Amino acid sequence: TYEGVFGVDSLKAQGGGYSGYAPSARTGVGMLGPPVMPGAGPAGPAGPRGAVTEAELEEKMTPEEKREFRLKNRLAEELHGLAQKVAQEGQDGNLTIGNVEVKEGLVKVAIWLADDSEENLAKLKELGLQIMGQAKSVRMVIGKLPVDKLEEAALLDFVRLVEPAPGGYLTL
Repeated sequence: TYEGVFGVDSLKAQGGGYSGYAPSARTGVGMLGPPVMPGAGPAGPAGPRGAVTEAELEEKMTPEEKREFRLKNRLAEELHGLAQKVAQEGQDGNLTIGNVEVKEGLVKVAIWLADDSEENLAKLKELGLQIMGQAKSVRMVIGKLPVDKLEEAALLDFVRLVEPAPGGYLTL
């Protein structure tokens, strides 16, 4: 939040009120949109001049460091290790943990893309993504993905973020 970064006194010094812009509790950004890393948001590079992009950071990494970096920054925390949890704790590919439900080995996800070309959508479909909806204006697809393909999806060059799909919009 603004006051979390600059302090309440700074907010009061500017006129003392909120602008009506309501950041979400989960992301710290506007109600619509995924969390944004410094220098590389869901739509690509962003931020002040001189900000380091994800690609520039990855240039200096070993393949294993690059893999870990992408998984940490592109795969929502709730989805880390989910395939293993389903294998260990689930029954017939079904498991619910918090707001994440795996049903018959599929998990409903929102995938934010840097490029939503037909070629890239085809690559996601090859991983088993069943697209249920698409928001072209923000380059995001919602669909069901095999739980064991979450990491593979997050590692694709054109993927910015894989997170649980928002509840209440689509049912499994």
